[in-house]
Amino acid sequence: METQQQIEFNKSRTGQEIFSDYWLFMKSEWKPYCIALGVFVLPFALIGAYFLTKQNFDFLLSTTDVASANFTNMYIALGFSFLAKFFGMFVSCAYVTLYIAGERIDVDSLRNYITNNFLQAFLATLYMALMLFTGMILFFIPALIILPPMSILLYDVLIAKQPIGLSFMRCFRLCQTNFKQSYGVVYLCYIGV
Repeated sequence: METQQQIEFNKSRTGQEIFSDYWLFMKSEWKPYCIALGVFVLPFALIGAYFLTKQNFDFLLSTTDVASANFTNMYIALGFSFLAKFFGMFVSCAYVTLYIAGERIDVDSLRNYITNNFLQAFLATLYMALMLFTGMILFFIPALIILPPMSILLYDVLIAKQPIGLSFMRCFRLCQTNFKQSYGVVYLCYIGV
């Protein structure tokens, strides 16, 4: 872990420093991080992809049975996609938390972290999803406004060990004080994804 001495996590960064430190971190940690994602995220993504491929896209055969099966497959695929995104964020947060603490990072330590913090992480992610869904219903603009604070909510809940309501307010305050940087970084990351 030679990069751990090079990266100080508790400091303010410019947008350029965020991406350069991210690149430095990933350069040294890409292999164990990808293994962690493969173990905890890939199964959900593959199951979701499987149900998505079971969709019958032949619109000439749109009988009631085919439409019902398509809706069922679509909802199952969306459910597993949600689980893949949840575990992707959760594993990323667990990896960074263990990295900062200087602990050994392997599948067992990540599994222990996930087991110990699952309920708190799931509730924070559910809260985030409900807020974003509500923003989407309200003509899409509110969702764009709350996306950056909601993007860091899970990390604040788990790393700072804060209740969800307090983390929600802290994330909004953080994004307000660093408006251009926080919105710019989040939107650049989503464009990249």
